[in-house]
Amino acid sequence: MATKTSSKGQKDQYAKYKTEKRWEKNKLKKMQKHVKNHPNDTVTLKKLEHMNFKYSRRVPGEHKPPEPKRVKCFSLRKFIPESIQKQINDIWVWNVS
Repeated sequence: MATKTSSKGQKDQYAKYKTEKRWEKNKLKKMQKHVKNHPNDTVTLKKLEHMNFKYSRRVPGEHKPPEPKRVKCFSLRKFIPESIQKQINDIWVWNVS
């Protein structure tokens, strides 16, 4: 069975993307294009003035899935009849964010 792999050269390209700040150049071009299309956008104009760009790609392993208990509780709520939901809401506060 085939597996997903990335070559050494591909991994080097990922590293260069960050170290050569290609992401910053690309973000600048995108913002300039946006300002050209939407000249009244003050938020983007302020960002361009200050040049406050952050590296926005997610680092591998950074994402954590939600707690299983919260997911189960929220998904089960859909199947509870309204009459019982009112009784439960009086006793329990649903923590949904």
